[in-house]
Amino acid sequence: MSDSNSGAAGDGNPAPRPATVGAVKVTTEKLTSSYCNVTTVNSTREEVVLSFGLNQDWDRASPELQIAMLKRIVLSPHGAKRFQQRLAQVLAEYEKRYGELQA
Repeated sequence: MSDSNSGAAGDGNPAPRPATVGAVKVTTEKLTSSYCNVTTVNSTREEVVLSFGLNQDWDRASPELQIAMLKRIVLSPHGAKRFQQRLAQVLAEYEKRYGELQA
């Protein structure tokens, strides 16, 4: 009997498995993670654009701030509204557990 959690190369890492949420199949096969500490938000009538970057200026004596923008997420206004509501919910839960965040 084979283990369906084994990686395709037999490296012992679990192979990505789809998760089913209701009638939606979610896969994490191509999911990547990035650390970002800079964000910008812009919009048009049809889109809300979230851009994420990393402050590259580790030398605080430098007169110029260097930011590398790394990721851009484009949402419909309806998708952005749902994202905003969920983000507010997650932050409220976080603050309940760990204390209020200062902006």
